Amino acid sequence: NVLQNKWDVAAAKSLVDVVNEKSISLCGIQPDQTKADFAGWGLKPPDAILLASDLSKADVSASLTSLDIRLNRLGDKGKALIQDAVKNKEGFDLKI
Repeated sequence: NVLQNKWDVAAAKSLVDVVNEKSISLCGIQPDQTKADFAGWGLKPPDAILLASDLSKADVSASLTSLDIRLNRLGDKGKALIQDAVKNKEGFDLKI
């Protein structure tokens, strides 16, 4: 899990590019995990980039049906990235 490492946006994007073709979770999401609770973690926009990467990889987050990211500082762009990453997951419960 590399969340909360004080990455800037450019560093987060670079890290996502490095693991793009790999089945690696940057946020500690396990393949069989159904719920993830990051509420109140103090996540910032770079963390949203990492989380959106995990959510967009079927082999990383296929079992995930619920995500709580309330009470963070993701910003409008960060929230939009995450919403976009789960928009095609039918019945997905996103608390933002």
